[in-house]
Amino acid sequence: MLAAVLHDVHDLRLEDVADPVAGPGEVVIAIAHNGLCGSDLKLFEMGLRAVDQPHPLTRYCGPQILGHEFSGIIAEVGAGVTSLAAGDRVCVQPDYHCGVCAPCQAGFTHLCQIITFHGVISAGGGLSQRTAIPAPMVHRLPDSLTMQQGALIEPMAVSYHAVDRAQLELATLAVVIGAGPIGLGVVLNLRARGVENIVVVEPSAARRAVVETFGAVAIDPADTNDHLRKRSVRGGADVAFDCAGTSSTFGATLACLRPRGQAVIVAGSSKYPLQTTAHLLQHTEISITGSVAFVPSDFDAVMGLMAAGAYPTAGWVEHVPLAQVLTEGFQPLLAGRKTKVLIDLPTKR
Repeated sequence: MLAAVLHDVHDLRLEDVADPVAGPGEVVIAIAHNGLCGSDLKLFEMGLRAVDQPHPLTRYCGPQILGHEFSGIIAEVGAGVTSLAAGDRVCVQPDYHCGVCAPCQAGFTHLCQIITFHGVISAGGGLSQRTAIPAPMVHRLPDSLTMQQGALIEPMAVSYHAVDRAQLELATLAVVIGAGPIGLGVVLNLRARGVENIVVVEPSAARRAVVETFGAVAIDPADTNDHLRKRSVRGGADVAFDCAGTSSTFGATLACLRPRGQAVIVAGSSKYPLQTTAHLLQHTEISITGSVAFVPSDFDAVMGLMAAGAYPTAGWVEHVPLAQVLTEGFQPLLAGRKTKVLIDLPTKR
């Protein structure tokens, strides 16, 4: 079968690899669409996270078939799987967790101390015609959702979880920093929760245009402070989401908040200058909340909202064939010329 395999920095190859086989407790999915994510771009730019020794959960190290946002049809069911059947239309919750560390035991499996993801450090990924994956990680799609929508459930679940972490009962003004797919998802999930006053800060004019089709206000970063002063009745935003994950956007997220406002960090960075924020925190009493990945119930909630029309795709989701994954997928996304790309996988015959 065909697959996009990452070997090293900027070394993504379209290769013919062996078809996967469903082991006990697994299913094989014939993949329809796989969304490219910021994590895929980071792997492409920085190289594989594990190349020297196998990951303790997946027993795998590179080279890596990329892709963790995908939908498809179950082609094969392994021994012991009774909840799914061949022909089921599905999406995937791609996180592997240990089940025994303190966060896992407390029910926070998305905070597992050794978490990894299918298509990040695993034997297989979504940028392939087929992949084998444990059945508990698979969600059956309702008939009301298309395969394209199914491939968007995972990133929308990330955004849903971030909004769920916010204190929305206080949110008369919400700011979203960054209008990539996760930032757009935050806007759509805020809308679904009834938040009307939303400002998105984004340097790309093309992405600002997309935001405005959602009914939110989009501004250039240079206009942030003046614009928020005019819109706010309490000296700043009630809640702000950092969906870009740079040292500058972290500072902008904190700076745009009113006293006792809330920052939700969705896209993290090891370069965050936390040591410089103590004075600001002390004198404004703002709170900083982390948000990572999703929990299983987020997938159910997103599927319900998606079926109700909460996530329109016109104007920001594009389809690209697997053969052009590099030239029409990774390269334009890295250059900021596209917002969300779904890779269409050819049917395995």
